Amino acid sequence: MTHYGGKQVDKDSLVNLLQENIEEKLKDAKAMGGDLKNLIRSTTINTLENFDFVTKEEFETQKTILERAEAKVKQLEQKITELQNNYKS
Repeated sequence: MTHYGGKQVDKDSLVNLLQENIEEKLKDAKAMGGDLKNLIRSTTINTLENFDFVTKEEFETQKTILERAEAKVKQLEQKITELQNNYKS
């Protein structure tokens, strides 16, 4: 059992309610015609433009650079530990 619209309903009833709601909204959308399609398209484009996408190649390049930097940091940490141990001796 789950709650939907303040009522307790089972999963099948919830699916039916959602399906009816979606069908109703689709009928409304069809009535609006191209205006809704244009609105959805422009909203989608504007939203996607706000993301900072990179190509797979750019991602792999940055990943390689990061891996090298991490390896260098680890190497330097080991060197510092070695120098500290030698200083204490």
